[in-house]
Amino acid sequence: VEATQSSGPFTDEIAGLRAVSAPSAELSTLSRLAEVGAPSRASLAASFPDYAAQAAAAARAPAGDAGLGDRIVYALSRVISVRRVGDVPGGSADALLAQAERLVDDGDLDRALRVLDRLPPTSREALGPWRARAERRAEIDRNAAALRARALQALITAAPASPRLAG
Repeated sequence: VEATQSSGPFTDEIAGLRAVSAPSAELSTLSRLAEVGAPSRASLAASFPDYAAQAAAAARAPAGDAGLGDRIVYALSRVISVRRVGDVPGGSADALLAQAERLVDDGDLDRALRVLDRLPPTSREALGPWRARAERRAEIDRNAAALRARALQALITAAPASPRLAG
């Protein structure tokens, strides 16, 4: 489980676990994901602001029938990126990106990905490369946690009952 938290592949660790563990869906999934691994949560948090800026700009893209002024303002906004961060209420693209960024910084990728699902399609497309890496990390984390829980349950089940103390 510890090896899954690094940014690199963890095939050796999975091979060792497969040798001593019963087959499971989680182990099978982790075996598939171990070839490449996934970026760490810290790496994802560090790269999120750049992708969020691109997604915010994409959300402000003028419609096809927009006037010249709107197109100029949009072109300038792509050069100078201003995006609200922190606790931003509402459901605008900026608000959703700020909420997701806070969740990513807190390490809660599953919730951050659900928030990002509510973005407009153009913003979701701009986040595509980041999202693919984050989904991979979240999938590894979910399966590693399930394996850990299964192992702990097996230990509890296998442990001999402790004798009662006479009182």
